[in-house]
Amino acid sequence: MSDSVRKFRCLIKEAGASFTESTYLRNKSRECINIIKAIVFDLDGTLLNRDESVKLFIESQYNRLNKWLNHVPIERYKTRFIELDDKGYVWKDKVYQRLVDEFNITAVTWEELLLDYISHFHSSCVPFPNLISTLEKLKGHNLKLGMITNGKGKF
Repeated sequence: MSDSVRKFRCLIKEAGASFTESTYLRNKSRECINIIKAIVFDLDGTLLNRDESVKLFIESQYNRLNKWLNHVPIERYKTRFIELDDKGYVWKDKVYQRLVDEFNITAVTWEELLLDYISHFHSSCVPFPNLISTLEKLKGHNLKLGMITNGKGKF
């Protein structure tokens, strides 16, 4: 393992609430600061608990649009959305087109379902435990923080 990787792990350990803080880690983290200037995180599965966020959103969407979706059992709607979504690798326009077709949804269009997703998904995002405190500690070390994602649009 390279020295810079060891120092990076040290910094992350010191920042994370699940690790025990010690004088050793605090001293090692000071060494890390001299090398590392920025940390870039992936959004899904790193900062955001995507699986829980999607489940929460689908249930919320179903309840919000129940008047038009109630002919489909909620568990079937959730399960099929998750299958079609393929961990986020299938764009939501395709997911909703398939849902509308497979469940014979006629009172609301796939475009309206997609717009609902775009408008409301951010309210269902579930961060991983200790996310905020970890990011605050890293930022407290004057590190620049960034985020990347393969998402199609902005939220």
